[in-house]
Amino acid sequence: MSIESQNEVPEARQEALWMDKGMVTLSFRRHTSYERDPNSGNRGALISKENVAAADSAAYNFAKHLPQGSEVSFYQSPSFMVARKLENGHEIKPMRAATTASRYEQAIRGSYGNYASRRNFDSRLGDIFEHGNNQIPLFFKALKENYGGMSPDFWDDYINGTLKPEVAEAFKKANGSDPEALAHELTEFVGGAEKKLRTQSGQTPDFKKEVGLVITHGEKLESYLFYLTKYLQIEGQDVSVLQETIEQGVDNNQGFDIHLNPEGKAFLQLGGKLVEYDQNQFASFLTVEEEHRGEQA
Repeated sequence: MSIESQNEVPEARQEALWMDKGMVTLSFRRHTSYERDPNSGNRGALISKENVAAADSAAYNFAKHLPQGSEVSFYQSPSFMVARKLENGHEIKPMRAATTASRYEQAIRGSYGNYASRRNFDSRLGDIFEHGNNQIPLFFKALKENYGGMSPDFWDDYINGTLKPEVAEAFKKANGSDPEALAHELTEFVGGAEKKLRTQSGQTPDFKKEVGLVITHGEKLESYLFYLTKYLQIEGQDVSVLQETIEQGVDNNQGFDIHLNPEGKAFLQLGGKLVEYDQNQFASFLTVEEEHRGEQA
């Protein structure tokens, strides 16, 4: 394993990974920016022209660089935000990842499809409260009192497992997912999606390049990188490119690509650089970490 972090990886090598039909490529992107004001009635929706334009720009740039003849499968987080309640009791629940995915579908396929038939929801791509309960409002109350909201300080403490006691307790009661759980979910998703897409291709002489476009959340991507960093540090690898991304955060419409060969070797493409590791060994590492956490609970 190696990390080419001191110099940019030649474009020819990056292109070779994309063109290699023996590699299944999973492209992970954070959803575009959305309305955050809980009093607006549109919380969770893209709503503004700027947000839609940013998603479209990222989508068309992605489509432009796809290898010709690629078969693209779409995956998206099902997480939503309650924007408002109607008089009949119905709730408007915008899904920022699903809406972003629709912009990519428009760019790649030229039309929007039906969620059920053309795009795949997967709870393993959900946000920190995908599995939350009715205690979530109490968490946000504690969050506001201690951090002023989902501030950079909150996210720093979240990813490092150092949340202030009151917030940590409220988060646990609300059944929020910690970074280790998010990393484990995403790793499970990678294994399952890679297997499905490789089987789907059939590996016949005329099989196509299989690409999975995955729209998820910043905390999901950063948690994966955080634990991948821990794993590679144990392996004695240079992790500077990963640490830099974790410190800066994954911006809206940004992310990374993972190219996987049939033996489980992964090439994570991030900012023009490559991180090489064994995806199966990383998954085993996370399983051991989770078992250890369970013993301490």
